[in-house]
Amino acid sequence: MNDAEKIQKVKETLTEAEYIVIGGGAGLSAAAGLDMGGEQFRENFHDFIEKYGIRDLYSGGFYPFRTREEKWAFWAKHILQNRYDMGGSDLYRQLYELVKNKPYYVISTNVDSLFVKSGFPDDRVLRCRVTTAIFSVKSHAMKNSIITRNRSGRWQPVSMTAGYLQN
Repeated sequence: MNDAEKIQKVKETLTEAEYIVIGGGAGLSAAAGLDMGGEQFRENFHDFIEKYGIRDLYSGGFYPFRTREEKWAFWAKHILQNRYDMGGSDLYRQLYELVKNKPYYVISTNVDSLFVKSGFPDDRVLRCRVTTAIFSVKSHAMKNSIITRNRSGRWQPVSMTAGYLQN
């Protein structure tokens, strides 16, 4: 079976399905263009590559930086590039178009929020890992709060009570 036949078979299966569960992980985001170690990484992380020898975003997340400032400089750049600067994905939008009129649910191990950024409703996406859209706050004035961006892109504090997010 060639690729076109495989794609057609998937479309037919989705059309006939009564319920759909989509599992999405790193492979889907890589196919959508998330660049963990290619040209975009080399352009944006050249300072970390030169100083620490970091080869890609994934291994950089485990690098034993000497200071918290170095660690969070890496993570801030990582989150900015792959959560906020990267918009939705055509691949994810095409997948959404295939399932949007069916009863479906998404289970994602990705932290990039590409499902939601590409049109999937937030309440249909279960994130098995925390999203990089949420930053913890260590401040007495904002105790039990986090900082996140709302849908219009503005930063906002959000109160956390008993493990639930409340605006």
